[in-house]
Amino acid sequence: MRFLFHRRQATRAHLAQALRIRKSAITDLCNRLIADQTLREANPERQRNVLLQLNPDRFVAIGLQHAERGVCGVRVRADLSCEGETFYPLAENLTGAARLDAIADCARRYVRVAASKQQRIGVGFCDIGMVDAVRGYSIRAAAVPGWENLPVRDRLKTATGLPVELLMHTDSLCLAEKTHGAAKAMEAFIFIQVGRRIGLSVFLNGGFLRGNTNFFGELGHTVVAPAGDICKCGNRGCLETVASTDAVVRKVRDHLTPGSPATAALTDGVVTIDTVLTAARQGNKLARLALEEAALAVGNAAAFIINILGIDNLVLGGKLTEAGDLFLDPVRGAVARNCVHPVSENVTVCLGQMGEYGSATGAALAVLQAHFAER
Repeated sequence: MRFLFHRRQATRAHLAQALRIRKSAITDLCNRLIADQTLREANPERQRNVLLQLNPDRFVAIGLQHAERGVCGVRVRADLSCEGETFYPLAENLTGAARLDAIADCARRYVRVAASKQQRIGVGFCDIGMVDAVRGYSIRAAAVPGWENLPVRDRLKTATGLPVELLMHTDSLCLAEKTHGAAKAMEAFIFIQVGRRIGLSVFLNGGFLRGNTNFFGELGHTVVAPAGDICKCGNRGCLETVASTDAVVRKVRDHLTPGSPATAALTDGVVTIDTVLTAARQGNKLARLALEEAALAVGNAAAFIINILGIDNLVLGGKLTEAGDLFLDPVRGAVARNCVHPVSENVTVCLGQMGEYGSATGAALAVLQAHFAER
């Protein structure tokens, strides 16, 4: 089953050869798996060399994405098809355990409608902040008051009755880009997500690069301006203080001049990241400058990572990438200037392709990978 999950389709002869099992034995086994609807024939009209594949209706993974305003849900089948995109809003001002209870209720409700009991294989949950995936805890999320040291995995396992994979948003989105998006053809790549937080994932040798601790990818808390603003983490001058969506909005808001064309273009002075992005697309100089400065900071940080790791593929995701080339071009320029030669000549920098439910999709993909790794 693991072989078919990764290869998608294979003939009985191919399975016998790859798994080093007698063809008669593999034929008997495949026939039993077809009978109980675990496998199915992809081209039953053929007499010879019939391709077998996992029955996607038997293996459905649930992906949940914890966002500031609510929970996004999606289901992914064994053939990697995605469906059932659903959003559950969360009440404002929920903190800590009360918010976790509400999320558990969302998970329980979505699991019930997403797939039958016979189909469900597990739940993937990508959290909004730092996680300890080994212990199954959410460690901290600066954007959500009280969201600290919570036993997310056990709580969701109790609520759904299913195995739970706990991931960071950036890792989930990275996995989705590898499977469905811009990184499908990349053997190794660096993924940077730029939103209210800035996260890093590195995909290498078929999985995520990891160290000897339970934490990874806090690029947003790399100090880039030692004399800069104080960050939510308590340090001064972190990358998130100059390149996150909050930093872009703050920079625009702080430089508005009453009565100026730039101010008028920003919807009567009401500044959000969406109004900034809209104004930038319409040519607003202040909005474009704020985006460019954020992009340059991200590009400089990315070049630092590329020089250390020697990985020449960079994929960008997150809210700021909605600006398109207005964000991408400055990042490319900074990477080209700051990467050592000859790496600088071969670096590929591109925007991700996954949308609003990308992280939820990646969380479900992690469940499928874990499920078939054991089979």
